[in-house]
Amino acid sequence: MKWICLVMKKNLLSAGIGFLLVLLLIGMYALLLRTTQMRFENGQYITEGNDPIAFEHPLVRGSDAASFTVELDVIVPFFHSNVVHIIPDDCLKELWVNDQSVQLTQQICWQDGGAVNLRGYLHTGKNHIRAIIDDRGGMARFKIRPSIEKDPLYSIPTVLLIAGLFFYSYRCLS
Repeated sequence: MKWICLVMKKNLLSAGIGFLLVLLLIGMYALLLRTTQMRFENGQYITEGNDPIAFEHPLVRGSDAASFTVELDVIVPFFHSNVVHIIPDDCLKELWVNDQSVQLTQQICWQDGGAVNLRGYLHTGKNHIRAIIDDRGGMARFKIRPSIEKDPLYSIPTVLLIAGLFFYSYRCLS
Protein backbone atom coordinates (compact mmCIF):
# COMPACT_ATOMS: atom_id res chain seq x y z
CA MET A 1 0.00 0.00 0.00
CA LYS A 2 2.88 2.37 0.81
CA TRP A 3 4.28 1.72 -2.64
CA ILE A 4 1.04 2.78 -4.34
CA CYS A 5 0.92 5.99 -2.27
CA LEU A 6 4.53 6.81 -3.23
CA VAL A 7 3.81 6.24 -6.94
CA MET A 8 0.67 8.39 -6.74
CA LYS A 9 2.54 11.21 -4.96
CA LYS A 10 5.37 11.03 -7.51
CA ASN A 11 2.90 11.12 -10.43
CA LEU A 12 0.96 13.96 -8.84
CA LEU A 13 4.17 15.95 -8.28
CA SER A 14 5.32 15.23 -11.85
CA ALA A 15 1.93 16.28 -13.27
CA GLY A 16 1.98 19.46 -11.15
CA ILE A 17 5.47 20.39 -12.36
CA GLY A 18 4.42 19.69 -15.96
CA PHE A 19 1.32 21.84 -15.53
CA LEU A 20 3.40 24.70 -14.10
CA LEU A 21 5.83 24.45 -17.03
CA VAL A 22 2.94 24.65 -19.50
CA LEU A 23 1.58 27.70 -17.65
CA LEU A 24 5.05 29.25 -17.77
CA LEU A 25 5.23 28.64 -21.55
CA ILE A 26 1.80 30.23 -22.03
CA GLY A 27 2.79 33.21 -19.88
CA MET A 28 6.05 33.70 -21.77
CA TYR A 29 4.18 33.51 -25.09
CA ALA A 30 1.62 36.10 -23.92
CA LEU A 31 4.47 38.35 -22.74
CA LEU A 32 6.19 37.98 -26.14
CA LEU A 33 3.01 39.00 -27.96
CA ARG A 34 2.48 41.97 -25.63
CA THR A 35 6.05 43.31 -25.68
CA THR A 36 6.42 43.06 -29.46
CA GLN A 37 3.17 44.88 -30.31
CA MET A 38 3.34 47.66 -32.85
CA ARG A 39 1.47 50.90 -32.14
CA PHE A 40 -0.08 53.03 -34.84
CA GLU A 41 -0.62 56.78 -34.88
CA ASN A 42 -1.17 59.72 -37.24
CA GLY A 43 -3.12 57.67 -39.78
CA GLN A 44 -4.26 59.54 -42.89
CA TYR A 45 -6.45 58.36 -45.74
CA ILE A 46 -5.96 60.39 -48.93
CA THR A 47 -7.92 60.17 -52.19
CA GLU A 48 -6.80 61.94 -55.35
CA GLY A 49 -7.58 65.65 -55.25
CA ASN A 50 -8.98 65.60 -51.70
CA ASP A 51 -7.68 66.65 -48.32
CA PRO A 52 -6.30 63.94 -45.98
CA ILE A 53 -8.78 62.36 -43.57
CA ALA A 54 -7.47 61.16 -40.20
CA PHE A 55 -8.27 57.60 -39.13
CA GLU A 56 -7.49 55.16 -36.35
CA HIS A 57 -5.81 51.94 -37.50
CA PRO A 58 -7.22 49.77 -39.03
CA LEU A 59 -8.79 51.83 -41.81
CA VAL A 60 -12.41 51.00 -42.69
CA ARG A 61 -14.26 53.62 -44.75
CA GLY A 62 -16.73 53.76 -47.60
CA SER A 63 -15.03 54.87 -50.80
CA ASP A 64 -15.75 55.59 -54.43
CA ALA A 65 -12.14 56.42 -55.37
CA ALA A 66 -10.21 54.34 -57.91
CA SER A 67 -7.15 54.48 -55.66
CA PHE A 68 -6.17 55.95 -52.34
CA THR A 69 -3.08 56.43 -50.23
CA VAL A 70 -2.72 55.44 -46.60
CA GLU A 71 -0.04 57.05 -44.48
CA LEU A 72 0.63 56.24 -40.85
CA ASP A 73 3.38 56.11 -38.28
CA VAL A 74 4.22 52.75 -36.75
CA ILE A 75 5.97 52.66 -33.38
CA VAL A 76 8.11 49.53 -33.31
CA PRO A 77 9.49 48.14 -30.00
CA PHE A 78 13.08 46.95 -29.53
CA PHE A 79 12.09 43.32 -30.14
CA HIS A 80 9.88 43.36 -33.19
CA SER A 81 8.69 41.37 -36.12
CA ASN A 82 10.30 42.11 -39.47
CA VAL A 83 7.55 40.29 -41.32
CA VAL A 84 4.20 42.04 -41.41
CA HIS A 85 0.85 40.90 -42.74
CA ILE A 86 -0.95 43.51 -44.82
CA ILE A 87 -4.62 43.40 -45.78
CA PRO A 88 -5.51 46.13 -48.30
CA ASP A 89 -8.85 46.66 -50.05
CA ASP A 90 -8.69 45.96 -52.89
CA CYS A 91 -4.99 45.48 -53.88
CA LEU A 92 -1.69 46.96 -52.73
CA LYS A 93 0.03 48.80 -55.61
CA GLU A 94 3.00 50.35 -53.79
CA LEU A 95 4.49 50.23 -50.31
CA TRP A 96 6.97 52.70 -48.86
CA VAL A 97 8.63 52.45 -45.45
CA ASN A 98 10.64 55.43 -44.20
CA ASP A 99 10.66 56.86 -47.76
CA GLN A 100 12.15 53.65 -49.20
CA SER A 101 10.20 51.72 -51.82
CA VAL A 102 9.57 48.11 -50.80
CA GLN A 103 9.77 45.58 -53.63
CA LEU A 104 6.63 43.45 -53.49
CA THR A 105 7.25 39.84 -54.55
CA GLN A 106 3.57 38.88 -54.72
CA GLN A 107 0.21 40.47 -55.39
CA ILE A 108 -1.41 41.40 -52.08
CA CYS A 109 -5.18 41.78 -52.20
CA TRP A 110 -8.06 42.09 -49.75
CA GLN A 111 -9.32 38.58 -49.01
CA ASP A 112 -6.21 37.07 -47.49
CA GLY A 113 -3.70 39.89 -47.69
CA GLY A 114 -0.08 38.84 -47.66
CA ALA A 115 3.14 38.76 -45.72
CA VAL A 116 5.90 41.27 -46.51
CA ASN A 117 9.42 41.06 -45.09
CA LEU A 118 10.46 44.54 -43.98
CA ARG A 119 13.93 43.62 -42.69
CA GLY A 120 16.17 46.55 -43.53
CA TYR A 121 13.23 48.96 -43.72
CA LEU A 122 11.84 48.91 -40.16
CA HIS A 123 13.82 50.06 -37.16
CA THR A 124 13.12 50.43 -33.46
CA GLY A 125 11.07 53.55 -32.77
CA LYS A 126 8.90 55.57 -35.14
CA ASN A 127 8.60 54.43 -38.77
CA HIS A 128 6.50 56.02 -41.50
CA ILE A 129 4.49 53.80 -43.84
CA ARG A 130 2.83 54.89 -47.07
CA ALA A 131 0.71 52.45 -49.06
CA ILE A 132 -0.98 53.11 -52.38
CA ILE A 133 -4.07 50.97 -52.79
CA ASP A 134 -6.00 50.12 -55.96
CA ASP A 135 -9.69 50.34 -54.99
CA ARG A 136 -12.45 48.84 -57.14
CA GLY A 137 -15.30 50.31 -55.11
CA GLY A 138 -17.04 49.48 -51.89
CA MET A 139 -15.05 49.83 -48.70
CA ALA A 140 -11.58 51.31 -48.38
CA ARG A 141 -9.63 49.17 -45.93
CA PHE A 142 -6.07 48.82 -44.73
CA LYS A 143 -4.69 46.73 -41.89
CA ILE A 144 -1.11 45.89 -40.97
CA ARG A 145 0.04 43.60 -38.16
CA PRO A 146 3.03 41.42 -37.28
CA SER A 147 2.94 38.14 -39.18
CA ILE A 148 2.69 35.54 -36.44
CA GLU A 149 2.62 32.79 -39.08
CA LYS A 150 5.74 33.78 -41.07
CA ASP A 151 8.18 35.45 -38.67
CA PRO A 152 10.57 33.25 -36.63
CA LEU A 153 10.15 35.67 -33.69
CA TYR A 154 6.66 34.18 -33.31
CA SER A 155 6.75 30.84 -35.14
CA ILE A 156 9.53 29.29 -33.01
CA PRO A 157 7.79 30.06 -29.66
CA THR A 158 4.49 28.89 -31.18
CA VAL A 159 6.03 25.54 -32.10
CA LEU A 160 7.57 25.24 -28.61
CA LEU A 161 4.22 26.02 -26.97
CA ILE A 162 2.38 23.46 -29.10
CA ALA A 163 5.10 20.84 -28.45
CA GLY A 164 4.94 21.57 -24.70
CA LEU A 165 1.17 21.18 -24.66
CA PHE A 166 1.39 17.97 -26.71
CA PHE A 167 4.02 16.36 -24.48
CA TYR A 168 2.22 17.45 -21.32
CA SER A 169 -1.05 15.97 -22.62
CA TYR A 170 0.70 12.79 -23.76
CA ARG A 171 2.40 12.39 -20.37
CA CYS A 172 -0.87 12.94 -18.50
CA LEU A 173 -2.71 10.37 -20.63
CA SER A 174 -0.05 7.66 -20.41
